[in-house]
Amino acid sequence: MSDRQKGLINAVDDMFPDSEHRICVRHLYQNFHANWKGETLKNQLWAIARSNNMATWNKNMEKMKEMNLEAWAYLDGLAPNTWCRAFFEELPKCDLLLNNSCEVFNKWILDARELPILSMLRKIKAQLMTRWYTNRKQCEDDSSQLPICPKIKKNLTKTLNGQKVAMNVLLAKVCPR
Repeated sequence: MSDRQKGLINAVDDMFPDSEHRICVRHLYQNFHANWKGETLKNQLWAIARSNNMATWNKNMEKMKEMNLEAWAYLDGLAPNTWCRAFFEELPKCDLLLNNSCEVFNKWILDARELPILSMLRKIKAQLMTRWYTNRKQCEDDSSQLPICPKIKKNLTKTLNGQKVAMNVLLAKVCPR
């Protein structure tokens, strides 16, 4: 997945000719937004990208055509298998539309990227080991004694009818011991 950098697309095609190349829809929207502004067009672009089947894709593309013919022509000119779920291959088992995880990882290893290859790999290994240790320690130090990472634990805590439901109750329903 890339942000449509021509050099990168060509390099990936040369090195991995059988791989599927996708475009980050957020970057696609940035280019789209330069010519067509407005919340309704933005929402329609995302509706098209999230289409899970051909019928939904056709319906959403027709709606875009009714909204703005030029914007539709721009999107129609793009290979839909690079940015729309309905056209993604099934083999990768991934339907992400954004490359945020790649960008986060690249920022996380920013200092290491400037080093020679072996030093870079050692630094990334040290960063990963530190992160894993810290997360494990947080899980062990938790008073509830549940083997769940803090972020997952936070997501499992829900507010129902204005009251915070105890996580143990939720967990008993989700994964009984």
